[in-house]
Amino acid sequence: MQPLRFFIAVILSLLLTATHAQKLEKLYVNLYTDSLKRGTLNYINIDGLFSNGKFLPLDTVHLKYETSVGAFEGNKLWLPDSITIKDVHIRVHAKQNPQLEARFVVGIKQVPDPPLSNEMPVRDRRRG
Repeated sequence: MQPLRFFIAVILSLLLTATHAQKLEKLYVNLYTDSLKRGTLNYINIDGLFSNGKFLPLDTVHLKYETSVGAFEGNKLWLPDSITIKDVHIRVHAKQNPQLEARFVVGIKQVPDPPLSNEMPVRDRRRG
């Protein structure tokens, strides 16, 4: 009799949890950069607004990512060194509601980064 009560308690708690699940209402693009780099993984951060008013970061569990160039690995976009275009078009949509989507364009960095130096910068003595 004891296992039956445990089973019923588990089923009831699962049903109660499912009825209180929050609905994803809107997607927000929250990039940490103003341009993407070639030859590297670029993190694409999407936050979701839920029906309880909370914002949470989303990933491939919740979203499907599409791009005009490159390839996604999870929520990171790989851009090959060889591309010559200036912008990437990205579409992200919710897996459980494909009509809920975000479309945006991000520029690709056009000027290469300066070479790294392993020398310490010289402090300007006039500034103190």
